[in-house]
Amino acid sequence: MIDPKMLLEKIFANERFSHAYLFSGNITECAALAGLAARMLLCEGEEIANKPCGICYSCNVISNDNHPDLTVIRPDKKTTISMELIRDELTNITHILPYRGQRKVFIVENADFIISKNQNVLLKTLEEPPPHVIILLCAENEDLLLPTVRSRLSIIKIPQAQAAMYDGASELYKTLPALLGNLHRLNHGEILLEAGKYEDYKDEAGLFLDACLVWYRDVAAYNAGHALAHEAWLAMVKDAPQFNPRAAEYIEEARASLRYNAGFRLVLDVLLLKLKGI
Repeated sequence: MIDPKMLLEKIFANERFSHAYLFSGNITECAALAGLAARMLLCEGEEIANKPCGICYSCNVISNDNHPDLTVIRPDKKTTISMELIRDELTNITHILPYRGQRKVFIVENADFIISKNQNVLLKTLEEPPPHVIILLCAENEDLLLPTVRSRLSIIKIPQAQAAMYDGASELYKTLPALLGNLHRLNHGEILLEAGKYEDYKDEAGLFLDACLVWYRDVAAYNAGHALAHEAWLAMVKDAPQFNPRAAEYIEEARASLRYNAGFRLVLDVLLLKLKGI
């Protein structure tokens, strides 16, 4: 199966954009990839291969959840996205031109939470979108979306994590949750000291980042009232701060930095400090 992140990079490298995408799979990973796609679309860097650059105006304001051309729509209750929210945050404002650049990006997390009759509100926008609009939907269960909606989306499926990769008995899975769950209690010096304990994972950086993602996925599952993938983490998850989708986005940014040959220790330091700040 194609790595969804590599597929994104291929699409953006060729500048072959659809007007609407569906990220289908685990919602935490879907939201992270949608956030990465938004960063790539809105990045003002000149080199396509290096987007998101992380240093331009757009990259900086997205990191602060303050980009005027990015709208993120999340359930207004735990299990629903109302018709009013869709209209107010998407369909009624797509005609507004971008404040910067050439695009406005809309992310709809948990799009499968939109009941069928409310999905029809999306159809006209999906059928005749303004040329400057790109819509990114995320859903764990794409079958809950109407066929008429799905037919107007380019679908990117997120593969299921390999079970062996998430072995709860591994040393990494014993120690990393304690660090991530307590970042908000540590000062910067203490975080950098803790980061040094994981330098040996420089040759297994992907495994390290996957473990980070699994931790935050379990925090999100607990917040939503769902079962954890790793019940042994329950006590730590209960004591952890509320899940913030930016955590998953920061992890994917770190993964992208490593692909561009950034040093593992620098990437690790930056990632942990960012995760503390959310």
